Amino acid sequence: MRIACALVFVVACGGGGKKPPPPPMGSAGDSCAGVDASARALYDAEAKATDQLSKNPSFVDDNVAMVVKDCAKDPARVAVCTKAAKSVAQLERDCLVPLDEEGTEGEATP
Repeated sequence: MRIACALVFVVACGGGGKKPPPPPMGSAGDSCAGVDASARALYDAEAKATDQLSKNPSFVDDNVAMVVKDCAKDPARVAVCTKAAKSVAQLERDCLVPLDEEGTEGEATP
């Protein structure tokens, strides 16, 4: 009787059934698709509004590369946030890895 109860318990609790496969994990490239276009649109608008291209011709390309790099580090957060951002200020404040006072990511080394 105990064996029958144990068998019923194991079967009822799913011990004998197959588990569904986990959902496929996308790569950072999959999650970050379109991030460069979203970032480029924001930085193009910023460059035109502030005349940044006359001061720094690589302004847009450098900043888009920074966004893509941050997206590769944390695609789930950065990709969604970047695509929703309405300005460069919002993008940099809410979506990207903060820069320290030396302009590098993370904490400054002594």
